[in-house]
Amino acid sequence: MFSIHRSSPFCFANHVRKQIVAHSQWMVRSFFLSFANMTIYIIVAIAHHKMNLAYGTSYTLAVWLCWILNLLLAELFIRKKVFI
Repeated sequence: MFSIHRSSPFCFANHVRKQIVAHSQWMVRSFFLSFANMTIYIIVAIAHHKMNLAYGTSYTLAVWLCWILNLLLAELFIRKKVFI
């Protein structure tokens, strides 16, 4: 199971260097990326059942969109300073 996101080392490095704002921003990104798998299921359900796309196409679309959508939401939250 892949439990550590690629952004986690940046979180730790910023925390050690006392860069609290940068640390908080990477923690928000890591938080949103932790929901990537759940986002895949939601996108597949919508694309396959509601839009009648083939399952393989729906899943491929979902795998790409889960990262893009979650990172866009994270950046929106960072820019709006919701968690920071």
